[in-house]
Amino acid sequence: MTLLPPRTKQVPHTHEWQGNTWEDSYHWLRNRHDPAVTEHLQAENQYADAVMADTKELQDTIWQEIRSRVQETDTSVATRIDQYEYYTRTEAGKDYAIYCRRLNQADATEEILLDQNELAKEFDFFELGVCVVSPDHTTLVYSVDTVGNEEFIIWQQSLETGVVSDITIGNTGPSLEWDETSTGFYYTVRDETLRPYQVRYHRCGTDGVDDVVLWEDTDRRFYVTLGKTKDRRYILVTTASKETSEVWYWDAHAAATEPQCVHPRRTGHEYYLEHHEGQWYILTNEGAPNFRLCRVAVAESTNFSRWEEYVPHQTEVLLESVELFAGHCCVYAMREGVTDVVIYDLATDTKQTVPWEESVYYLQSLDAPDSGGGVVRVFYSSLVTPGIVYDIDLTTMEKVVVKRTKVPGYNPANYVSERVQVEANDGEKVPVSLVWHKDTASRDGQAPGLLEGYGAYGVVEPAIFRNSVVSLLDRGFIFAVAHVRGGGEKGRQWYEAGKYLKKHQTFSDFIAVAEYLQTKEYVHRERLVALGGSAGGYLMGAVANQRPDLFRAVVADVPFVDVLNTMCDETLPLTVMEYEEWGDPHEKEYFDYIKAYAPYENIQPQEYPHILAWAGLHDTRVPYWEAAKWVARLRENTTSDKQILLKTDLTQGHGGASGRYQQWREVAYRFAFIVKSVS
Repeated sequence: MTLLPPRTKQVPHTHEWQGNTWEDSYHWLRNRHDPAVTEHLQAENQYADAVMADTKELQDTIWQEIRSRVQETDTSVATRIDQYEYYTRTEAGKDYAIYCRRLNQADATEEILLDQNELAKEFDFFELGVCVVSPDHTTLVYSVDTVGNEEFIIWQQSLETGVVSDITIGNTGPSLEWDETSTGFYYTVRDETLRPYQVRYHRCGTDGVDDVVLWEDTDRRFYVTLGKTKDRRYILVTTASKETSEVWYWDAHAAATEPQCVHPRRTGHEYYLEHHEGQWYILTNEGAPNFRLCRVAVAESTNFSRWEEYVPHQTEVLLESVELFAGHCCVYAMREGVTDVVIYDLATDTKQTVPWEESVYYLQSLDAPDSGGGVVRVFYSSLVTPGIVYDIDLTTMEKVVVKRTKVPGYNPANYVSERVQVEANDGEKVPVSLVWHKDTASRDGQAPGLLEGYGAYGVVEPAIFRNSVVSLLDRGFIFAVAHVRGGGEKGRQWYEAGKYLKKHQTFSDFIAVAEYLQTKEYVHRERLVALGGSAGGYLMGAVANQRPDLFRAVVADVPFVDVLNTMCDETLPLTVMEYEEWGDPHEKEYFDYIKAYAPYENIQPQEYPHILAWAGLHDTRVPYWEAAKWVARLRENTTSDKQILLKTDLTQGHGGASGRYQQWREVAYRFAFIVKSVS
């Protein structure tokens, strides 16, 4: 019996925007409250599962493989704060981490602060937002989202009695900071478009009704976050759009004091900072697209002429972040998508760069809270090296392994990684990271391949070890990451070259990489699969329209494919904030450009590859209907007999499943689709 996809009804609908009109016959799928929409999504799920029924054994096998490579019962590196060591641990068979602490002394007894597994029992979806202990170590504040729409509710628990307060605070953003007196805490509140825009102060023991509003930003382009300086001296409020930022601060030791501005916002000026011994250390892009590091006394920060340059701008190197310690300054500097730790001695102004054996790797600061300590803690990984936590001595540069991620059954010597440069259509070189099993003949033109891309917001696609990908490598796949323009791998200029009216370059770069992999016979010409999620799903939709012949299959997770309609609807969450990424459609130049390449509007009659689109019903960043509409129009236009599938999880949001075991199930489903497509 031939399986037939669900029939998606077409309802005439005309969009109108700034004098422009266009047709959208699947607009009705936006109504999540229409029973017909629910029925349609359920029918799509049933159809996808029916098509994938012959891969059920393969799915189970891949799931077991992923699970077998995880040390399910494990403990994180402990972070010492005052007299305590804080850490998390996991237990086999349980989905979520358990938050714990113990006194920093011999034979100290473990104290469980928060067991997410107990909290999650009643819910299909569970995500922990913040989990922060008060500076006096007596009170825990945590927030949870049990829907998937990123609306977090704050709870408070006494660590002395174990009692959870019945006072909750809803509609909060993802950041929270305690004042250093432990009197109360600061948190962000979301507006009607789900944008964190306001900072409030909650005094412990009160009902929260009269929480003080300390600061707010009414400009809908700006997203507000809270932080605290490493020395615990100041609370920081950073409000930032895609191109401009502004920071306010107040004394962390004086509850709910009047905030002060570090430097007034100016369009196009981005700056971020840390504090050390009465000075701000400020990363600024003023006259420096890749940022430079300046210093200024706290009281003089509003006078830009007083900013003293400490680390100059570099054309080929992006200064990502800065971390201050007693006597040392650590600058994280990225070149070609690889981050170095450069350690400056503040007394002598000499510098040293921490050496690593591999040439391509991923490095991340773990932001250990002890600013007076003599070590910096980092996480290190590569495409073949599972994660390692190092403590680096700031004086001797000695690296001490604090924790090495155990991957049962995995031998890094069995895998080969490589970084190549691919020439794009304009002659620019696009970095590509590759990995494969040593037994795979990488240049005979027969191997299947998976090519991943993102290319937006200046985000760097990391060359990092992925447990799940090993299941594809062991099946002869070559896995590649295309570091296309729109990302940040080559600094700010790489990002700028793939946004606004240059967005087409992101797509061209990805296509050039796909052609290279096939022409140079890394992969078989008919066995290459493309993968991308969110803004990377935008990339998937565009290249599927422009060069469907290059790909045997496309996997698009929560894909941003209904771009034109979304950008013209200011009532949707975060839309206005996106104007500085994709362009403001109020301006005809941007409207016409978006319309010319928007994946949904540019579907045309042609042979499309196999496609698997994945959506979350409660996704507030990329609504489920984008994938649903895209799949419907693809089926309407494709001239091939390849499968076009839609999976919508009815219990989750943008990030997919919350529990780790279900996450592995979803990965196994996608990978089974990929293997089936190229078999």
